[in-house]
Amino acid sequence: MTIRSAISVSNLLLDLSNYRHGKSANQKEARDAIIADQGKKLVVLASDILKNGLNPIDLPLVVDAEDDNGNFIVIEGNRRLTAVKLLQEPDLAQGTLVLNAFRRLSKNHSDAIPKVFDCVVAPSKAAGLIWINRKHANGLEG
Repeated sequence: MTIRSAISVSNLLLDLSNYRHGKSANQKEARDAIIADQGKKLVVLASDILKNGLNPIDLPLVVDAEDDNGNFIVIEGNRRLTAVKLLQEPDLAQGTLVLNAFRRLSKNHSDAIPKVFDCVVAPSKAAGLIWINRKHANGLEG
């Protein structure tokens, strides 16, 4: 069973085994893989989030990180999380082509940067994958 919860961005972690990018050793490597894959699309996403907020009908899906720090792993919504984390701390994009764009967005719109995500918390990654597959793999093939 899933529940809904408002979770601070600082307590949200990227999925180190994201199916789009394969396994990553740490948060920086996972973030850099998303930046490399998305490039300017990530800037467009961040701009849209600043203008319109986070999509209320497409909530991130998370699981407890079980790290005793109150963290959650985002198993669906890693691009949104990356965009917001880069808005909060643009220097995380150091050495990438999007650094200056995120610095500008962050500076000019600091009051609009989300600090909390409304999330759906799944009891396990396996339980969450059911919903991810429905979203990305043509639903129930009906």
